[in-house]
Amino acid sequence: MNQFTKLFAPYLDLTLSAFDNAKLVASVLTEAGETFQVMEAELVMGSVASSANNTTIGDESETESKRYYLVRWQQTHIVCGLINAYQASLRLIADDEVVQASQLIEVPILNMQQLQFMCMESAHFDHC
Repeated sequence: MNQFTKLFAPYLDLTLSAFDNAKLVASVLTEAGETFQVMEAELVMGSVASSANNTTIGDESETESKRYYLVRWQQTHIVCGLINAYQASLRLIADDEVVQASQLIEVPILNMQQLQFMCMESAHFDHC
């Protein structure tokens, strides 16, 4: 988790779309020379806190499964948000807490200048 904080500290307060978060994570990890996999996945109940209101996803009364963008990296998963989320924060969950069904996906890898522009554009949009 320490390496996660080191790599992603500048981005942890951002709320981007889930897909933009996936692009951000993939781009930062590529820049750092790390290996990873980006996927759409259903999470095991109770494995992650919602970034919107800090409630546990998959409480006992919920039977509907929800799909997330995740990045598997170093025996953990970085949760990028619900597939249709337009404002989500990055979260870490343990590798064994995660996946019922997953599908690997490809996301565009941005260089650091493009990544900064994407983050600035999102910050501007949030304040308009």
